[in-house]
Amino acid sequence: MRAAIAVIDGLSDGHRRWGELQRSIGNVSKKVLTVTLRHPERDGFVGRTLTPAAHPCRLRTDRARS
Repeated sequence: MRAAIAVIDGLSDGHRRWGELQRSIGNVSKKVLTVTLRHPERDGFVGRTLTPAAHPCRLRTDRARS
């Protein structure tokens, strides 16, 4: 119940990424947060948009090889 209230409060500002929401809530496990978000998502109160993760990469030029 405490997690549900914290999630609603955390989302009251608008859109949040999952990690941002977890940091703003504080002391809640990943599992509890996931389960807590599934109920309002199922009921249509919360929407989820999946975005591809951007992995850092190294760029090399021809000069870097020599």
